[in-house]
Amino acid sequence: MENAARVFRNNGYEVRETDYVSGEIVGFKPERMFMMGDVPIKAGPYLVKAQCRNDTLTVFVFTVKDDGKTPERSWDETATDEFERSQYMPLLGDLRALCRREAQ
Repeated sequence: MENAARVFRNNGYEVRETDYVSGEIVGFKPERMFMMGDVPIKAGPYLVKAQCRNDTLTVFVFTVKDDGKTPERSWDETATDEFERSQYMPLLGDLRALCRREAQ
């Protein structure tokens, strides 16, 4: 669980909850603004719930309302918005690698 928390922090997420019994961890990434040329682009805030059991990784990614809890939209690896994907795909890749290592 400590390794998963480190992966979340290294990807810019704060760890909100850890459940050692179920193996679930919840991370939050606050809203950020980026400039694309002269256009400001908002990203997030994101709430990510991840659980690794045996060799199966389950991850839920949501953009959330200002309260930081209420889901607005869910995201996954098939999202067509490349900018949004770039905000959470590195975390998913790192969690997948960690889950594979721990299952061996």
